[in-house]
Amino acid sequence: MTCLFDFTKEKTKGILKVTIPINDIEVKYQQKIKENLPKIKAKGFRPGHVPINIIEKQYGQQFKFDALNDILSEEYKSYIDKENITPISQAHIDFDEKDIDFTKDVKVTLTFDLPPYAKLGDITTLKTDRISIEVTQKDIEKEIEAFRKRYISMEEVDSEIEKDYYADITAKAYDEKGELLRTIDRTLKVGENLSKLNLDDHLLKLKKGDTTTFEVSYDDDVVFSDFKNKKIKYEVTINSVKLSKLPDLTDEFVKEKANFENVDLFKKDIEKKLKNYAESFEKNYNLAFIYDKIKSISEIEIPQSLIEDNVEHTIDRYAANTYGIKREQLEQILKATKSSMDDFKNNIRPSVVKDLEVELILDSLIKEKEINPTEEMWNKLKEDLSLEVEDKSKIDEEIEKRKENYEYYLKRKAAEEYILENVKSGKIKKYEFKDIAQLSEELEKLNNPSKEEDNKEAHRVEDK
Repeated sequence: MTCLFDFTKEKTKGILKVTIPINDIEVKYQQKIKENLPKIKAKGFRPGHVPINIIEKQYGQQFKFDALNDILSEEYKSYIDKENITPISQAHIDFDEKDIDFTKDVKVTLTFDLPPYAKLGDITTLKTDRISIEVTQKDIEKEIEAFRKRYISMEEVDSEIEKDYYADITAKAYDEKGELLRTIDRTLKVGENLSKLNLDDHLLKLKKGDTTTFEVSYDDDVVFSDFKNKKIKYEVTINSVKLSKLPDLTDEFVKEKANFENVDLFKKDIEKKLKNYAESFEKNYNLAFIYDKIKSISEIEIPQSLIEDNVEHTIDRYAANTYGIKREQLEQILKATKSSMDDFKNNIRPSVVKDLEVELILDSLIKEKEINPTEEMWNKLKEDLSLEVEDKSKIDEEIEKRKENYEYYLKRKAAEEYILENVKSGKIKKYEFKDIAQLSEELEKLNNPSKEEDNKEAHRVEDK
């Protein structure tokens, strides 16, 4: 083949102009006729014996297009392989002439997307404010308290009901005509106003076996539809009164429930986990704002086809990981909530773009600065894996089996450290561990600005 090629690269767009000699098309055309001759049928002729002039009259144009497409496909693949061009989308084909003239060379332009493009600015010129999160003894005690509450027990008491006591009740609810609407059997924590029934204040000072009657008026905001805008008369019997009891924090308790030898080791583990989480969040929070700064001094371009592919993959993962369903079922759920797949895509697209931008920044730094994981990072990886793998002797084998993945993971970690070390730090604002929830909301707004707009729109609708 003697096709002529002219390739132009525009960041993430490849433009390949191809000139296909008419002689090559003719040769391939004759091959097409020869290949199809035994299969062609025509009235008055046996298969394989149809005259060439009849074949050309009936199928000539089709075979010429087939010949042209075959040449184009073969030559395109051969050229991009030879020149190490890596398209990430199907090529769009555009013939120079609307009506192809098969008496002369055919010219065609192929346009396709190329991998993302990044030309990073000098990150050492940047300066960003940072946050610092402190884990206090109070945070550790709060986490321990939460752990103890997981094993709370209920203890019946012979005393009057107070706030935060648990009352096991049977409540008969009557309308104003004295008709029984329903009987409610439940245990409620006094003071929580379960289901907004407004029973709690009427139960104070009662004891097991006591019965009381009272009335409650409801508006539209009540769980039972037959109570709406009615005055309900209750007849309530107290079946039992209970108090919640936290287990004592003893060596025996932490050994049984948390697999630690004693309370001190348990507390140290809680402290370590909280500090690790705080450090990880602090790092990711600081990096998120730094990435925006890096983007502002860099040239970054991501082809739309790659963005849309990642949006589709994100939807599939979300459906599978969140609900354990396929995307078709997710689409039905969205319709049931008066939303649509397009709305869902629009909501997640900004965060998908952010993720791609971060990946591109890190990959560019790894390549530009020749960043590689240190021996210390490999050792830390082995240490982390030892907590997950039962057979410690197989850790090296596990790493070797997935070395390429682990190496890329560590390179990205090293690139993150490079950024934090080389971007100058401005003011450092100190936060407590409890502030992470609020900081997470700020981070979500940064990573997915469309959600903030959705919230604003929702408020505008409510105001109307």
